[in-house]
This record gives sequence, structure tokens and C-alpha cells, in this order.
Amino acid sequence: MSKALKVLRAQDSTTQTPQASGDSELTLIKKRHEKFLLRFLDILPGDRFASLETSRMTILFFAISGLDVLGSLEKSLNEERKREIVDWIYSLQVETGFLGSTFLKIPKLEDKLCDGVHIAMTYTALATLVILGDDLSRINRKSVLQGLKNLQNPDGSFMASKEEQGCDMRFVYCAASICTFIDSFDGIDTEKMVEYILKSQTYEGAFGQSPGLEAHGGSTYCALAALSMLGKLENLDQRVKDKCQKWCCLRLNKGFNGRPNKQDDTCYTYWIGGALKLLSPTENFANDQVLHCVKYVLSTQDSITGGLAKWPENMPDPMHTYLGLAGLSIASYSDLRPIDPELNITERARAFLTALHNKS
Repeated sequence: MSKALKVLRAQDSTTQTPQASGDSELTLIKKRHEKFLLRFLDILPGDRFASLETSRMTILFFAISGLDVLGSLEKSLNEERKREIVDWIYSLQVETGFLGSTFLKIPKLEDKLCDGVHIAMTYTALATLVILGDDLSRINRKSVLQGLKNLQNPDGSFMASKEEQGCDMRFVYCAASICTFIDSFDGIDTEKMVEYILKSQTYEGAFGQSPGLEAHGGSTYCALAALSMLGKLENLDQRVKDKCQKWCCLRLNKGFNGRPNKQDDTCYTYWIGGALKLLSPTENFANDQVLHCVKYVLSTQDSITGGLAKWPENMPDPMHTYLGLAGLSIASYSDLRPIDPELNITERARAFLTALHNKS
């Protein structure tokens, strides 16, 4: 560990963690968060969520994964309800992946825009199936891989979909995760993937969304997790890792932010916390850092409806609720299930996936 990081860690050891403060306001209101997430399994409550209809698959992932992190998935959903959700997910499977919503299943459109597979929807669909205990036997692995191959660009990056064609580190991460879920990288140019990721590292030591762009907390997590799934993270020079680790630590204010001079944001508790965990998996360094922002994360809770928000005094949403909980899990806070920092699912779900792969 670099000298600068040792200094940061020494500073951590002298700071009282929020759990030890005795402030009742800092208690994680787990039951209310559970109720908040359960609301999103049937409808998107309120007008402000209406625009998310076409990406309902990701909302489902945040809700189901959040319940899993809370340790309440089993008691909240019986087996029949789980099967209903699993069947709904499979109803959105098309030849090369998954759609984001039933709304997109509009037949006989000449331009076929609503038949477009989205790489993030495919990732979250597979993740949710695994969390719910599905054996993935209904996944056409060859077709999914062909779909990914069709989305890969010559520089190694991936498009979100054939319709959007935007490409950045998020979709490289989604591609690596999809291949990990189905246990195959066949036909994917992994060398170009790694090359694209490494070219996106900036002078600051972290990673941008694409080569030439500024370092960003979310893309740094995506880059490190993708490298880990590709088996290349351990090969990074330790000096490079130390530089990236220092940059991540410098994102800590009251909470974590995603870039210098930006406002703290609940979701970076996971993006930065997960990045730190990937960089030092055998140490508790990530825990030491993330514990500092526990008070900030808990200050974004809605004490009436449940859920966590982007900022204190803002309305909660399922994404920040889940990522806030996942970040707290990395800090081993308040009896939350531990998170696998590669696939962004619980270690319980990752163990189930590993068992599936060992059977095949």
C-alpha cells in the first residue's frame, strides 16, 4: 500500500464511526426500505416514475436485489410470487437478449425499433433471475453471445443497443457481466475489451467513460469490475492500483462523489466502495473508507415512505435505495448481506451462480 494511502488509513482509525455514535437518527430503517422496494414490483408509483417504464427491468433488479441485501427476499416473496416474476422476465426474452419492458412488445412495427435488445436490460434480467434462484435453463446462450458480438465495436467497446449505438464503460461492464452469468466469452474479442478499458485510464489513475474523457467514479468501478471478470485486474501494476485507490479515497467528503468538485451522492457509496473493494479484496480498507459516509447515506433515508435518495431532503428512488444499501453492505453495516463487487449481487446469489456453473 502506498505511503499516501497509509496516511489516509491512519486518519480513518482516529475517527468515530457513525455506528458508535449512539445517534438514533442513524439507524437503518430496514422494514420501511423493504416496503418501499416492494411497491415497485407491481406498479411504478407516482407520475415521476412514469418515464422509467421502458427500463422496468432495471427497476425490478434494484427492487429484488435491494430486498436480497436487506435479507428479506425470502420472507417478502413466496415461491409462487418468485415464479411469476421469473416468468415475466422470460416473457421479455427475444432472440439475442432481453427487452426492458412489456411496453416494448409491440408487434408488427415496420421499423422494429421495439424489438431492440438493450445490453443493460439483458444484464439486469440475468442478475435478477439468479437472485431469484432460477437455473437459467431457458437462456439461449449462443444467441445471447451472438447478440453481444453484434454490439461490440472494433475498438472493443459495446453499444447499448443497435438503436441507441451509444458506447461507454457501462456497457463494457454489462457485456463482461453477461458473459460471466452465462459462463462463456465465446466469440467476444476480450483482448480488445481490455485494450479499451486500459486506454480509458486517465493521468489521475482512475477511469473515464471512454478514452480521452475525465475520470469518473461509476466508470472506474465498471472498468475495474470488468477487468476482474476478464481475469486481468490482478495483472495491473501495483503502482497503477495505488494511484487509482488514492483517487477513489479522495472522492470522500461527507459522502462519496463521482468526480472532483461534484456534490456527494448516495449511489457512489457503492461505485467507489465497490472499486476500493476490488482493488484491495483481502483488506478492510474499503470498509474503513465507506464507514465514513454511513452518516451521510442514512441522512438520505425517507423516514415516512422508506427508501434512500440521491441527496438528503430529496425524494427516494429504487436505484439510490439499492446502491446505498449495497454501499453500506461493503462497509459491513447493520446486518446486511455481503455484496459480490464484480457482479453487483449478493455473495449468496453469486454462490448460487457458481453452483450452477459447476453442475454444467
